[in-house]
Amino acid sequence: NTAVFDNVSVTSATANTAPVLAAVSDQTLVESATLSLTNIATDTDVPANTLIFALGTAPPGMTINTNSGVLTWIPTEAQGPSTNPVIVTVHDDGTLSLSATQSFTVFVLETNQPPALAAVSDQTLFELNTLTLTNLATDADEPANTLTFTLDIAPPGMAINTNSGVLTWNPTEAQGPSTNTVTVTVHDDGTPSLSATQSFTVFVLETNQPPVLAAVSDQTLFESATLSLTNLATDADLPTNTLTFTLDIAPPGMTINTNSGVLTWIPTEAQGPSTNPVIVTVHDDGTPSLSATQSFIIFVLETNQPPALAAVSDQTLFESATLSLTNIATDTDVPANTLIFALGTAPPGMTINTNSGVLTWIPTEAQGPSTNPVTVAVHDDGTPSLSATQSFTVFVLETNQLPVLAAISNRVVHAGSLLSLIASATDADEPTNQLSFNLEAGAGVGASLGATNGPVATRLDTIDEFTQRFYRIILAP
Repeated sequence: NTAVFDNVSVTSATANTAPVLAAVSDQTLVESATLSLTNIATDTDVPANTLIFALGTAPPGMTINTNSGVLTWIPTEAQGPSTNPVIVTVHDDGTLSLSATQSFTVFVLETNQPPALAAVSDQTLFELNTLTLTNLATDADEPANTLTFTLDIAPPGMAINTNSGVLTWNPTEAQGPSTNTVTVTVHDDGTPSLSATQSFTVFVLETNQPPVLAAVSDQTLFESATLSLTNLATDADLPTNTLTFTLDIAPPGMTINTNSGVLTWIPTEAQGPSTNPVIVTVHDDGTPSLSATQSFIIFVLETNQPPALAAVSDQTLFESATLSLTNIATDTDVPANTLIFALGTAPPGMTINTNSGVLTWIPTEAQGPSTNPVTVAVHDDGTPSLSATQSFTVFVLETNQLPVLAAISNRVVHAGSLLSLIASATDADEPTNQLSFNLEAGAGVGASLGATNGPVATRLDTIDEFTQRFYRIILAP
């Protein structure tokens, strides 16, 4: 209000009054239910201030309308059971904004959610065949409840696993043809226990009875050995159907006689060691054709294969010549073994490289002529170690060695004196050859040579210049 006194203006200011927020009682609700409450606030100011609501403390997901004060929350399955403090504040828009606060608690109670059971489509099968299906159920509770399956309506012989929901049935010959209603229920262990139910129909058709295939025990054999076994099958139909055998799963190379059921296999070196699943099926010629299957395992053990050593042809060489040949060996084991070469029978001085198989020999003079049997062996490092052997003959031929004439030193004699010397020679052949001496042309007049020991005698005054050079004779003065 404004009053005028002697031309002086006075203005009276109105103070802001804090809003008032009504108390809210504690709230209780179950999981997934909706909480909706209106916070009521008043303001005594004239004119009234605009009020704005806000959440101070609140659980996740809770909201408040800032204008109307309406608080909303749907607690999730994971939020119950729980105790949730809530603080609501209201602010005015006056000068020096003021506020009011109220606190309350929201209790969320655990509530059991019913389980959900997936629908099962109608099933069709033949007599004596096996029906196997898994009923699928879920539970939204946290923690999830334990679920138990039951058959409420089912034909005789049908069963269900109470824990897994797996339903099995093998209708007998007397149960086909037929139409069978099946009702499955899943129960939880919540409080109170809740359940869900699904119904479907199983149609059993008239069918040929399947043959029966006898079980086969697991087999063990070595590489390269022969496996032969007879699969035995029977058929209950009258008249008996014709039975045909097949291999559904088998290692390479395995065969089966389609009529007799005789299975044969010779595993190769590359197929051991190994574990080989085998599935044999016998089919009848009924309408529709039915079958029976048996599975077994064949264990192939590693077995060491002997190495192979290539044949070596007989060899011929002369004394003192070099014999060098490479023995070639192979090993079929996978992986291949390490091969080591050795000499069995061999003449003195002959050697072999244990790794490469290279055989070397230089026969001495004393070793020819001769006939020399040679045996070469190759060993592998398998378990047990195996070997291969080859034999051949080396013929050493006699070869004549040049004789060796000893050097003759220079001689100094006086003219007219008799020169006499002995020429000495050796022969390396065994047995030693007979040596004979002779003078080459130009030996000079009067020079003579013994046939066996080579003495040379001549008088100096008859030796011409050529002869002097030939004998390296120096004339004395």
